[in-house]
Amino acid sequence: MFRQPRHSSELDSNQRAVARLLWSLGLAVIEPVERGWRVRASRIAERVLRGETTLITLRMARWTPIKVLIRYVASRGGQTTVDNVVRDLGGAVKEAMERALPLLRLAYRKVRPVVKPYNRHTVEALILTLGSELGLFETDARREEIALTDLSYELLEYRDIDIVRTAPRMPIILAAIAAIVTSSAHVKVVAPWIDPEVAKALIELSTRLTVVTRPPQIERTPKAKRRKEEAIEVLSQRGEVLVYPHLHTKLVAGQQALVTSANLTLYSLVRNIETGTYHYTVSPQLTSHIEEIMAASTRLR
Repeated sequence: MFRQPRHSSELDSNQRAVARLLWSLGLAVIEPVERGWRVRASRIAERVLRGETTLITLRMARWTPIKVLIRYVASRGGQTTVDNVVRDLGGAVKEAMERALPLLRLAYRKVRPVVKPYNRHTVEALILTLGSELGLFETDARREEIALTDLSYELLEYRDIDIVRTAPRMPIILAAIAAIVTSSAHVKVVAPWIDPEVAKALIELSTRLTVVTRPPQIERTPKAKRRKEEAIEVLSQRGEVLVYPHLHTKLVAGQQALVTSANLTLYSLVRNIETGTYHYTVSPQLTSHIEEIMAASTRLR
């Protein structure tokens, strides 16, 4: 479908949804261009089109909705029902979205909590259809019962680190930040640039923050200086703000951690192409590094 590059304006809503799905699987490349974005097949997709179909199975098993479903079914002894998936996984997604709405609405103003991708239609029509065809799940004729295959058990992964990335209007790193902030009592934020919009969303979700950023005085324009001062004033309502003039590290840490290329600005989180590593547990090495950064910083006077 995307062997030739296509501009987003050339695609209808269904084709844009397919493009985003292929991007999430690593089978398409999406890049920002003037007035939208452009999509084309990735190198892996080209290999799949040449007949290397094993790659599709591996990609699907690592796609978050299927990866989470495999882990869930394994936790229930290798077999469960669609009703249980909708109730448990769908309910967990909706609850997490409700907690994270202030951050998520930076990207999508009208977003509301939903159970997707674990609503019945998506589970039956997409996740189970693809997973069954690739040998990851076995289902009954009515798609009510789900069982793991031997292949699923072979591909079952419990990794401490995941790669997260963004493309225009696909703010996965923003969602990762929301997950950390809403599940942690004390959140440490390290970012050279933070804008007031992100700062306001953070204090709505967090009870205690420790922030390290660059001082306003080194901003290049009066407007940037005023916006940094506003962000710092907002963040100070939830804790301590430290400054370090030569700061370049970007990370958010609580019960989990994110180390990323993205600054905490709307443009970086919503429009840029950014990359990060999501740590399900915070290692002693990362904790020590955060402490080093804070020790090198000073309180803003």
